[in-house]
Amino acid sequence: MAIATKNATSAKNATKSKFSKATYLGWYENMYRIRKFEEATLKAYSLQKIRGFCHVYIGQEAISAGMESALQDGDKIVTAYRQHGIALGRGMDSNSCMAELFG
Repeated sequence: MAIATKNATSAKNATKSKFSKATYLGWYENMYRIRKFEEATLKAYSLQKIRGFCHVYIGQEAISAGMESALQDGDKIVTAYRQHGIALGRGMDSNSCMAELFG
């Protein structure tokens, strides 16, 4: 059974991205930094270095990167648990963030 489509996906009808390569790399670096931090957090938690519950941000890194690109100077945000990725994405130092988790 054949299915008719109006616009086939191909290179000739693809549109150019409005974002620069530097923007994409910045998003990737932000997501990578958050992921590595959260992996270290999980390791510390498994070694019982972090007490209580620990909800990590793994799998949600793109939320922080995308949100940061949309926020403007002066915008405020409110978070709950799993906020490590947001804090790191907003520029918090990794050592300070980990120190907070260690108590």
